[in-house]
Amino acid sequence: MPTSNNNLDDKLPQNPKHYSIVNSMSLGWDVLKNNYWSFVLLGALLFILMSTVSVASKFVPFGDPLLSAIVGPFLLYGMWWWGVLAIRCESPSIGTIFTPFDKFWLIIRIGFLVMLTQWTVTLFVAFLFALVGGISTEAFFAQATEYLSRKNEILSLGELKFSTTFSLALSAGLFVGVVVIIPIMFAGIVAMDTQEPASGVIACIRRSWKLTSGGRFSLIIL
Repeated sequence: MPTSNNNLDDKLPQNPKHYSIVNSMSLGWDVLKNNYWSFVLLGALLFILMSTVSVASKFVPFGDPLLSAIVGPFLLYGMWWWGVLAIRCESPSIGTIFTPFDKFWLIIRIGFLVMLTQWTVTLFVAFLFALVGGISTEAFFAQATEYLSRKNEILSLGELKFSTTFSLALSAGLFVGVVVIIPIMFAGIVAMDTQEPASGVIACIRRSWKLTSGGRFSLIIL
């Protein structure tokens, strides 16, 4: 049964656009204080799960991509969903983090689309910045491969120039990629919420877009 917590209820603004950075951090701190030991157990469980799956992935073909595409997003959405229920004062159990598995294929499709969008934008922006920085298409891919294979070695002055340009381009791509996916990254939460009427991939993404419309700048900062 849901429980009531006046301290948290008083901090929940009626208008979602009133969720400032300070208000969100204050609310998050109260949730942490009221669920401290649950957070400790949850963190320990996630650490054990991710460590076990990471080791197991070494013995499975394409283990790392599968870990990134399936296990990671599921546990991330599960952790977020646990937080949503904690904010609602519904006293979620540790097993709540496995809720995304109840809608396996829907979460898979949402997670894939979000990840595809992020990396497409990231690589496209990074490539454009690299071209502006004077790196040709052939040099970009050739030197990027060499750079990644020698990232633990000391680079020469000539290589350092490319390294700096490549790093700046990739950083710009990652930043833009994060900004682009923020409006749709909560689609998985919408899919799990029984209070939300959205049920399909596109409907959940549209709902996520609407829910974040008033606080995207705050989300970027946080």
